[in-house]
Amino acid sequence: MDKNGNKCIWQPGEVIYSYGDEPNGAFLVMSGHVDLYTSEGLKLNRIGESEIFGETSIILHRPRTVTARAGEYEVSAIHFTSDHIRSLIRRNKALGAIIKKTQMRLIDSNKQSQGLSEDLEALIKIIESGKEANSQMISMVKKMRQNLKRLSFED
Repeated sequence: MDKNGNKCIWQPGEVIYSYGDEPNGAFLVMSGHVDLYTSEGLKLNRIGESEIFGETSIILHRPRTVTARAGEYEVSAIHFTSDHIRSLIRRNKALGAIIKKTQMRLIDSNKQSQGLSEDLEALIKIIESGKEANSQMISMVKKMRQNLKRLSFED
């Protein structure tokens, strides 16, 4: 990451932050896109231009809940410090409460998606290990897995 004042630049595929890291701020994407993954590697979302990421950990006062990685092109973003984000939330208590509740629901949704992904993987292994596995069932479960990967959730 190259920091020039408020601007950050990441190269394609570069990890911006990892699951469990302490937050150092949030980022507004100016160009490129950022992919968000669970700790187990399930892709949750793609963040693009004019979208923010990294705010959840700041709002909920906890370590990073996802891994953020630059997409296939260079990413530039504006960095907002944790103090700046918290100050914005303190200025409007009602809005802050709405944002906090939304972030908590988002984390719960991410956990449910990861659980579903793990269940599908286990089911595929069971089906594939059976000598007389039904190929249509395998195809259907694989289709479900692909559909799950296409779901979009945000950090």
